[in-house]
Amino acid sequence: MKPQRAGGHRLALVALCLALTDCGAGDSPDPAADAATDAATDAATSPAPSAVVSPAELDFSGLQRDVATTAEVTLANEGDAPLELRKIAVPKIPSLSVQLANQTHASGATAALDPPVVLAPNSTLVLGLTVTSTSAKGHSGPLRIWTNDLATPAGDGVVEVAVSLNKHLPCLTLEPNDTVGFGHVLVGTTATRTVTLKSCSHTKGVITALGLAGSPAFGLNQLPSPGGQPISKANPLVVLPTDTLELQVTCTPPSAQTDASGAPTPFVAKLQTEDNTEASGSALTLSCMGTATPCATAVIDSTQGNAIVPLDTLALSGKASFAPPKHKVAKWKWSVLAQPAGSDDHAFWPNDAAPEVQFGHKRITHQGKEVISVNVAGTYEFGLSVWDDSGVESCAAATRTVEVVPDKTLHVELTWDTPADTSKLDAAGADLDLHFAHPLASAAPICTDPPTMCGNKPCKCQSDGDKDGKADPWFHTPFDCFWFNANPNWADQSPAVADNPSLDLDDTDGWGPEVMTLNKPEANVTYRIGVFYWDDHDFGPSTARVRIYRAGTLQADVTSPSLKQCDMWWVKDLTWPTGALVNVGGKPGGVVTPGYTTKFTNAFGGNCSK
Repeated sequence: MKPQRAGGHRLALVALCLALTDCGAGDSPDPAADAATDAATDAATSPAPSAVVSPAELDFSGLQRDVATTAEVTLANEGDAPLELRKIAVPKIPSLSVQLANQTHASGATAALDPPVVLAPNSTLVLGLTVTSTSAKGHSGPLRIWTNDLATPAGDGVVEVAVSLNKHLPCLTLEPNDTVGFGHVLVGTTATRTVTLKSCSHTKGVITALGLAGSPAFGLNQLPSPGGQPISKANPLVVLPTDTLELQVTCTPPSAQTDASGAPTPFVAKLQTEDNTEASGSALTLSCMGTATPCATAVIDSTQGNAIVPLDTLALSGKASFAPPKHKVAKWKWSVLAQPAGSDDHAFWPNDAAPEVQFGHKRITHQGKEVISVNVAGTYEFGLSVWDDSGVESCAAATRTVEVVPDKTLHVELTWDTPADTSKLDAAGADLDLHFAHPLASAAPICTDPPTMCGNKPCKCQSDGDKDGKADPWFHTPFDCFWFNANPNWADQSPAVADNPSLDLDDTDGWGPEVMTLNKPEANVTYRIGVFYWDDHDFGPSTARVRIYRAGTLQADVTSPSLKQCDMWWVKDLTWPTGALVNVGGKPGGVVTPGYTTKFTNAFGGNCSK
């Protein structure tokens, strides 16, 4: 594919020439026209940048599921003046990130590049685009970069790359995407739920079978059938990228069904499709409980399904809840039945009485944007009770379990408990910090007093705070990833290579979590994982907990002894590519160095510098 050329600087001169009364040879009788022509000529011949991006279109399709894939985009300056990259906007494609000049920009982000990234004439810059495909659902959008090349096609200095994920793969979704729960339905009456079938890509879906299997208590109305004939391989249903079909699924329980012990049991069936997608043959579970007592039925829906990744927003809806005939649902009440340790500051927003809620911790980003996200990995279970307009409560609360599963190769999570801090929802608390260090952080010699000089300045050195005769890895820039160095560039210096850790979440006011992720660990490297008690803010001792995940699976859950301000806890070492976790000093719980100080903590360490 040819590069997208940003444009030529001669166009302005041609346009100006055509606007003048005489573009031919000879003297002009109009001095002003002569001056304008001279100015245009000077502008056209003066040095100017010229932005060229390649490729102009980038499609991620046919990817291995749940494996990060990286592609490169080259931005060249073919002009004769420096090209400035001033702002970047990343398309809103799930899990997409763009690495530009040692900085990572996440999906949907728009960020000013301050100072601008500068490309010299006749030079290039490689951008790395990384994405992890978790489904066949298609997404697309433009990657935009603002420059000082005013000869781009729109004249605004913007160059674009059309980015897509699974654009050319057929994809169909059923919403809800896991279970249609009818709840308790009065025996002999019919409850109806709507299931939406739609395309989720830019390629048509072809359905060759659609029907119910299981209990005859269920029915399927408004079955789309081409030509009035049943859907089959000979008579398929074609779903275009713009199509949305609504299916009405019903349940008419013939009795209040019970098992051999007399316990109520639901009627169950499956809505199944056969089609041309990767997920062909998948089924949607239908569940319905017959009851002889009329009451409202609580229903919990989530378009995200039963699994999300950390730092996502968890949205729940109770609007599908329904009441007995001639009544309507008038009241909702949400509850948390189970949640992982460290997520105590998560709550329902706007409140636990709204029909639709978001669950998580509310924070304000550096850009001033309000974000509600689930920050701690693990299992969350929610309950919902509803009341009809006559005040009758639902026969039973609806429940829903959502798994928050890390999607990066390595995911390290720090939370902590401070007994003297009795409120987890205020903006005050102890400050502990997560550290993730490269072995090169310990390559420098141990610092001496007075310092060893290299030329006219002290040599690069590292502290030996634990007094083991070896340089420590902590507080090294750039080879220790922590709050001061949240996005280092390690190993391959190309930003297109995703071998760099990222501190995705930093917490300074108690309890955590702090989250570090790394998608492409280096081979034959042993990383160091530690926790430093930066400032207790007068709340006293804390107990830290570190959970280490590999490819979404929990590998270690380690709790520290009681830590005091300025203590350094060396938790584990992690070797790659084996993923083996090594006990520091042979101790499963790691090693704590009390009153740990370094040059960094002495300079910036708050109470630790006292």
